[in-house]
Amino acid sequence: MKTKMFVKKSVSFICVIIVASSLLAYGTVRLGIWLDNLVPAYVIPSVHIARAEVKFDYTDIVPKEIIIDEIKKQAKEFKLSEKLMLDLAKCESTYTNWKKNPKSTAKGVYQFISSTWDSTSSGKARISPYDYKANIREAMIKMADGQFSHWDSCL
Repeated sequence: MKTKMFVKKSVSFICVIIVASSLLAYGTVRLGIWLDNLVPAYVIPSVHIARAEVKFDYTDIVPKEIIIDEIKKQAKEFKLSEKLMLDLAKCESTYTNWKKNPKSTAKGVYQFISSTWDSTSSGKARISPYDYKANIREAMIKMADGQFSHWDSCL
């Protein structure tokens, strides 16, 4: 008796999971929705395809296109010249997050020396200067504050 009951509950539970996952897989189904002009909507199954954002760890060599896109995005956010920030990154590292100056401690896309990096919010948070987003962000902050002297050789 107990075995049959267990089997029935298990089968019911499995059916509920299958139905629920089917609904999730095929997205939202709109039934009987009335539009503003009172025209009935039809049953339209919509499929939602989630795009996985490619995330890079600071230990990864990030493609130049990704770095360029991030510079453009952040330049817009900080209201800085996109061309200036792109030219500066090209001069400093040729858009390479793993660039290291062999003659100094300068690292990353905008070639922060260790003492300057350590004074930034990212440096204080122990974020690596090879983290391309953090390096770009800190350069944007410096440039927005008018601290151009860090990059005199490229300006």
